[in-house]
Amino acid sequence: KKKAIKIKHAVVLVNYKVSVDTIVCVKSIQKSKDAPYIIVVDNGSTPEVVQELRDACPGLDIVVAPGNVGFSVGNNLGIKKALKMGAEVVYTLNNDTEVDPNLFFRAYRYVAGKNRIAGGKIYYAKGYEYHEEQKGKGNILWYAGGYFDWTSVIARHYGVDEVDNGQYDKVRPVDFITGCFIAVPRQVFKKIGLLDEPFFLYLEDSDFCLHA
Repeated sequence: KKKAIKIKHAVVLVNYKVSVDTIVCVKSIQKSKDAPYIIVVDNGSTPEVVQELRDACPGLDIVVAPGNVGFSVGNNLGIKKALKMGAEVVYTLNNDTEVDPNLFFRAYRYVAGKNRIAGGKIYYAKGYEYHEEQKGKGNILWYAGGYFDWTSVIARHYGVDEVDNGQYDKVRPVDFITGCFIAVPRQVFKKIGLLDEPFFLYLEDSDFCLHA
Protein backbone atom coordinates (compact mmCIF):
# COMPACT_ATOMS: atom_id res chain seq x y z
CA LYS A 1 0.00 0.00 0.00
CA LYS A 2 1.37 3.38 -0.98
CA LYS A 3 1.64 5.87 1.85
CA ALA A 4 -0.75 8.74 1.17
CA ILE A 5 1.07 12.04 0.82
CA LYS A 6 -0.05 14.79 3.11
CA ILE A 7 0.11 18.29 1.71
CA LYS A 8 0.08 21.74 3.28
CA HIS A 9 -1.42 23.69 0.40
CA ALA A 10 -2.39 23.04 -3.21
CA VAL A 11 -3.10 24.97 -6.39
CA VAL A 12 -5.71 23.85 -8.92
CA LEU A 13 -5.40 24.63 -12.63
CA VAL A 14 -7.97 23.73 -15.27
CA ASN A 15 -6.51 22.79 -18.67
CA TYR A 16 -8.60 22.87 -21.82
CA LYS A 17 -7.52 21.63 -25.27
CA VAL A 18 -4.00 23.18 -25.29
CA SER A 19 -1.06 22.31 -23.03
CA VAL A 20 1.43 25.13 -23.67
CA ASP A 21 0.01 27.80 -21.30
CA THR A 22 -0.45 25.25 -18.53
CA ILE A 23 3.14 24.02 -18.86
CA VAL A 24 4.52 27.57 -18.54
CA CYS A 25 2.25 28.18 -15.54
CA VAL A 26 3.25 24.92 -13.79
CA LYS A 27 6.95 25.68 -14.25
CA SER A 28 6.51 29.15 -12.75
CA ILE A 29 4.71 27.63 -9.72
CA GLN A 30 7.46 25.01 -9.25
CA LYS A 31 10.06 27.79 -9.07
CA SER A 32 8.12 29.78 -6.46
CA LYS A 33 8.93 30.03 -2.74
CA ASP A 34 7.07 27.49 -0.58
CA ALA A 35 5.56 26.05 -3.79
CA PRO A 36 2.19 24.34 -3.30
CA TYR A 37 1.21 20.88 -4.52
CA ILE A 38 -0.10 21.24 -8.09
CA ILE A 39 -3.28 19.57 -9.37
CA VAL A 40 -4.14 20.00 -13.06
CA VAL A 41 -7.68 19.09 -14.06
CA ASP A 42 -7.92 18.38 -17.76
CA ASN A 43 -11.32 19.27 -19.19
CA GLY A 44 -11.72 16.81 -22.04
CA SER A 45 -8.61 17.53 -24.12
CA THR A 46 -7.24 14.91 -26.52
CA PRO A 47 -4.98 12.19 -25.05
CA GLU A 48 -2.07 13.85 -26.94
CA VAL A 49 -2.52 17.06 -24.94
CA VAL A 50 -2.59 15.16 -21.64
CA GLN A 51 0.57 13.32 -22.72
CA GLU A 52 2.29 16.65 -23.55
CA LEU A 53 1.56 17.78 -19.97
CA ARG A 54 2.96 14.53 -18.56
CA ASP A 55 6.11 14.74 -20.71
CA ALA A 56 6.82 18.39 -19.92
CA CYS A 57 6.05 18.11 -16.19
CA PRO A 58 7.03 14.63 -14.97
CA GLY A 59 5.12 13.47 -11.90
CA LEU A 60 2.42 16.13 -12.31
CA ASP A 61 -0.88 15.22 -10.64
CA ILE A 62 -3.40 15.28 -13.51
CA VAL A 63 -7.09 14.60 -12.97
CA VAL A 64 -8.73 13.77 -16.30
CA ALA A 65 -12.35 14.95 -16.30
CA PRO A 66 -14.93 12.99 -18.29
CA GLY A 67 -15.17 15.63 -21.04
CA ASN A 68 -15.45 19.40 -20.80
CA VAL A 69 -17.30 19.65 -17.49
CA GLY A 70 -16.87 23.44 -17.22
CA PHE A 71 -14.78 25.69 -15.03
CA SER A 72 -16.63 25.24 -11.72
CA VAL A 73 -16.89 21.45 -11.88
CA GLY A 74 -13.28 21.20 -13.10
CA ASN A 75 -11.97 23.31 -10.25
CA ASN A 76 -14.14 21.45 -7.74
CA LEU A 77 -12.64 18.10 -8.81
CA GLY A 78 -9.21 19.52 -7.96
CA ILE A 79 -10.34 21.28 -4.78
CA LYS A 80 -11.96 18.07 -3.43
CA LYS A 81 -8.78 16.12 -4.08
CA ALA A 82 -6.62 18.78 -2.40
CA LEU A 83 -8.84 18.87 0.70
CA LYS A 84 -8.83 15.09 0.88
CA MET A 85 -5.01 15.18 0.84
CA GLY A 86 -5.06 17.53 3.83
CA ALA A 87 -4.40 20.93 2.24
CA GLU A 88 -4.91 23.78 4.72
CA VAL A 89 -5.26 26.27 1.84
CA VAL A 90 -6.37 25.68 -1.75
CA TYR A 91 -5.79 28.19 -4.54
CA THR A 92 -7.51 28.33 -7.91
CA LEU A 93 -5.30 29.80 -10.60
CA ASN A 94 -5.99 30.41 -14.27
CA ASN A 95 -3.66 28.34 -16.41
CA ASP A 96 -2.68 31.30 -18.66
CA THR A 97 -0.79 33.00 -15.84
CA GLU A 98 2.75 33.09 -14.46
CA VAL A 99 3.18 33.65 -10.74
CA ASP A 100 5.32 35.99 -8.69
CA PRO A 101 7.86 33.84 -6.79
CA ASN A 102 6.45 35.04 -3.42
CA LEU A 103 2.76 34.58 -4.24
CA PHE A 104 2.05 31.33 -2.41
CA PHE A 105 4.47 32.00 0.45
CA ARG A 106 2.55 35.19 1.23
CA ALA A 107 -0.98 34.00 0.41
CA TYR A 108 -0.64 30.89 2.60
CA ARG A 109 0.43 32.90 5.61
CA TYR A 110 -2.33 35.44 5.07
CA VAL A 111 -5.28 33.03 4.98
CA ALA A 112 -4.27 29.72 6.62
CA GLY A 113 -6.54 28.98 9.58
CA LYS A 114 -8.30 32.35 9.24
CA ASN A 115 -11.86 33.09 8.18
CA ARG A 116 -10.92 34.99 5.05
CA ILE A 117 -10.28 34.54 1.37
CA ALA A 118 -7.72 36.57 -0.54
CA GLY A 119 -6.47 37.48 -3.99
CA GLY A 120 -3.53 39.37 -5.42
CA LYS A 121 -2.64 41.97 -8.00
CA ILE A 122 -2.80 40.62 -11.54
CA TYR A 123 -1.19 42.18 -14.58
CA TYR A 124 -1.98 41.65 -18.23
CA ALA A 125 0.64 39.31 -19.66
CA LYS A 126 3.33 41.33 -21.43
CA GLY A 127 2.21 41.99 -25.01
CA TYR A 128 -1.42 41.15 -24.19
CA GLU A 129 -2.37 44.53 -22.73
CA TYR A 130 -5.81 45.68 -23.87
CA HIS A 131 -4.92 49.13 -25.18
CA GLU A 132 -2.66 49.34 -28.21
CA GLU A 133 -0.45 52.08 -26.68
CA GLN A 134 0.16 49.90 -23.60
CA LYS A 135 1.19 46.76 -25.50
CA GLY A 136 4.37 45.18 -24.13
CA LYS A 137 4.60 47.37 -21.02
CA GLY A 138 4.22 44.50 -18.53
CA ASN A 139 3.14 46.71 -15.60
CA ILE A 140 -0.49 47.29 -16.62
CA LEU A 141 -2.99 46.09 -14.05
CA TRP A 142 -5.84 43.75 -14.94
CA TYR A 143 -7.07 43.34 -11.35
CA ALA A 144 -6.22 45.02 -8.04
CA GLY A 145 -9.24 44.01 -6.00
CA GLY A 146 -12.88 44.00 -6.99
CA TYR A 147 -16.23 45.45 -6.04
CA PHE A 148 -19.86 44.75 -6.82
CA ASP A 149 -21.52 47.42 -8.92
CA TRP A 150 -25.11 46.78 -7.85
CA THR A 151 -26.60 49.34 -10.25
CA SER A 152 -25.37 47.26 -13.20
CA VAL A 153 -25.31 43.98 -11.24
CA ILE A 154 -21.72 43.23 -12.20
CA ALA A 155 -18.44 42.56 -10.44
CA ARG A 156 -15.81 45.11 -11.47
CA HIS A 157 -12.04 45.36 -11.06
CA TYR A 158 -10.19 48.15 -9.31
CA GLY A 159 -7.16 49.35 -11.25
CA VAL A 160 -7.98 47.79 -14.62
CA ASP A 161 -5.81 49.26 -17.43
CA GLU A 162 -3.88 51.46 -14.96
CA VAL A 163 -0.09 51.59 -14.84
CA ASP A 164 1.02 50.06 -11.52
CA ASN A 165 2.72 52.77 -9.49
CA GLY A 166 2.16 51.01 -6.18
CA GLN A 167 -1.26 52.65 -5.71
CA TYR A 168 -2.79 49.26 -4.76
CA ASP A 169 0.03 47.85 -2.65
CA LYS A 170 -1.80 47.98 0.70
CA VAL A 171 -3.83 44.99 1.88
CA ARG A 172 -7.49 45.98 2.10
CA PRO A 173 -10.93 44.37 2.22
CA VAL A 174 -12.74 44.01 -1.11
CA ASP A 175 -16.15 42.68 -2.21
CA PHE A 176 -14.95 40.49 -5.01
CA ILE A 177 -11.93 38.30 -5.75
CA THR A 178 -11.42 37.01 -9.25
CA GLY A 179 -11.22 33.23 -9.67
CA CYS A 180 -8.12 33.90 -11.78
CA PHE A 181 -6.32 33.67 -8.42
CA ILE A 182 -8.09 33.06 -5.14
CA ALA A 183 -6.69 31.67 -1.89
CA VAL A 184 -9.20 29.80 0.26
CA PRO A 185 -8.52 28.13 3.64
CA ARG A 186 -10.12 24.71 4.12
CA GLN A 187 -12.61 25.77 6.79
CA VAL A 188 -14.18 28.29 4.39
CA PHE A 189 -14.97 25.49 1.92
CA LYS A 190 -16.36 23.46 4.85
CA LYS A 191 -18.60 26.35 5.80
CA ILE A 192 -19.86 27.67 2.44
CA GLY A 193 -19.22 24.77 0.05
CA LEU A 194 -17.33 24.65 -3.23
CA LEU A 195 -17.87 26.61 -6.45
CA ASP A 196 -21.50 26.51 -7.57
CA GLU A 197 -21.52 24.02 -10.44
CA PRO A 198 -24.37 25.36 -12.62
CA PHE A 199 -22.00 28.26 -13.48
CA PHE A 200 -20.34 26.54 -16.44
CA LEU A 201 -17.97 29.41 -17.21
CA TYR A 202 -17.78 32.86 -15.56
CA LEU A 203 -19.62 34.28 -12.52
CA GLU A 204 -18.77 31.33 -10.26
CA ASP A 205 -16.20 33.59 -8.54
CA SER A 206 -18.75 36.40 -7.97
CA ASP A 207 -21.16 33.86 -6.53
CA PHE A 208 -18.49 32.31 -4.29
CA CYS A 209 -17.46 35.74 -2.95
CA LEU A 210 -21.10 36.57 -2.14
CA HIS A 211 -21.41 33.29 -0.23
CA ALA A 212 -18.21 34.14 1.66
